[in-house]
Amino acid sequence: MGREITIHFTNLSPPPLGTKNPKTTERNPRKKTQMKTKSSLFRSIGALLALLFVTLPSSTVLANCGQCADVDVYYEYGGPTGIQVEMECAYPAGAIIFYTTNGSNPTHTGSTPGANTMIYMGPIYVPSNSCVRFKARAWKYCYYDSVNITDTTICNPPL
Repeated sequence: MGREITIHFTNLSPPPLGTKNPKTTERNPRKKTQMKTKSSLFRSIGALLALLFVTLPSSTVLANCGQCADVDVYYEYGGPTGIQVEMECAYPAGAIIFYTTNGSNPTHTGSTPGANTMIYMGPIYVPSNSCVRFKARAWKYCYYDSVNITDTTICNPPL
């Protein structure tokens, strides 16, 4: 749900040369008005931007660029324990993958992970003779979170 901001400009063109305002003897009586209008316009725009970026909750999307794809969680043989877990998000490029290993849903505020949530940075090694339950979701600024939270349990050795 986007918001539209419409700014209306008034005609600020100067009067023809030689025309004088009865209240002033300036050659261009609108010069002061133009400067005042421009500076108040910049103050208004600045106030609007401050209001938008400071008071909106972090879950609010200012511009909808699309939806993050679901996260793929898979394992490969390798690494120091024999099993390494990889995660990827097909769309958009550069999406941040948030995950947990305790069964809770990953949470975040913008790019900051919530409690018990980590950011995927590379292979995760599953300890020998254990199982780890991964839950993951993707996020990127301007995009909605992935629709589904990926829920995968990976054991070492594989069952």
